[in-house]
Amino acid sequence: MKKGFTLIELLVVVLIIGILSAVALPQYQKAVAKSRAMEIVSVMGATIEAVDVAILTNSGIPSSLSFSDLDIEVPTLKYSRDYSLSCDGSRCKMYFDDTSSPHDWSLSAYRYAGDNKWYRYCWYGTNLGLGVCKGLESAGFSIRDGSSS
Repeated sequence: MKKGFTLIELLVVVLIIGILSAVALPQYQKAVAKSRAMEIVSVMGATIEAVDVAILTNSGIPSSLSFSDLDIEVPTLKYSRDYSLSCDGSRCKMYFDDTSSPHDWSLSAYRYAGDNKWYRYCWYGTNLGLGVCKGLESAGFSIRDGSSS
């Protein structure tokens, strides 16, 4: 008698592995996306502090300000395909976009003249992006649906 696995036994094992992968993969993708977003949130926090220093130095929002004008060096963000900072005298605007396609999420922050508060937003375009944004609510981000824009 030959020893070995039957075709049915092998198919059952492959089926079980497939089911486990289907359950684990979305959770893994969500965890990776959240960690990438947290890296950007950290850079955003440092940038906000540097912009606040520039605002204090200029006694108000400067008419022109970008990352290169700040006292910090913004690291190369491997997980953000597009990021910008601009001030026009009435407000400062910061924007960070994710690298995924289709567009999952983006982060933005605004500070207006005469207002000492930064308004932080997390825009989502997919369910994965919505999960990332919900994870950032405790960090002060408001959730916005960006799938229609």
